[in-house]
Amino acid sequence: LGLALLLAVHLVVSTALSVLVALALPWVEARPGGAPARRASLLLGLGLLPALGGLVVALGLALPAWLVHEPRETSETAGPVLVALAAAGAALLLGRVGAALFELWRTSRLVRRWEAAGRPLAGLPFPATRFAHEFPVAAVFGLRRGRLFLADGLLRALSPEELDGVVAHEAAHRAARDNLKRLLLRASPDLLALSKPGVRLRQAFEAAAEREADDRACA
Repeated sequence: LGLALLLAVHLVVSTALSVLVALALPWVEARPGGAPARRASLLLGLGLLPALGGLVVALGLALPAWLVHEPRETSETAGPVLVALAAAGAALLLGRVGAALFELWRTSRLVRRWEAAGRPLAGLPFPATRFAHEFPVAAVFGLRRGRLFLADGLLRALSPEELDGVVAHEAAHRAARDNLKRLLLRASPDLLALSKPGVRLRQAFEAAAEREADDRACA
């Protein structure tokens, strides 16, 4: 009964906040100015607000109230409305988190394959691997201590100065922990994440994060 209540409360609160964020997003999109770092932080906060708000209300208000006021000896069971809301909340939670974990697993497999076939690159400010690929891959993988992967085709095409710029850009992503932020947005269990405004919000965050990395690289 308590678990059903928590799942239902999280679903209801996160859905209400999802609607509010979706309504506020056009106002945010209409004001694209300001520092990219500040804009990225704002968009990240808006993207995580529904799920975090639902979690705070469920665990911070509903759970203590249920523990205090619900009799320990009771024959009460969850009604059909509560069961339906709890089932929807559980499906949303498991679906979103499961999809994010599956994507993380697929990426980890790809990275392990690149690392096994590649060779370390020395002289860079953080661990890097060079691997055989004609597509111009330059990306940091990892949530905490990311490793830079650079494709042979890219390295052949760049001058030393251009390579410095690419490395500085990826180092900025690593310092900002953008991979972790993307994963949190990907796993956020709320209806906003499944809606068109949610997709636009994630795209806007990506664009702001890229501009922030460019600014830090140029600096």
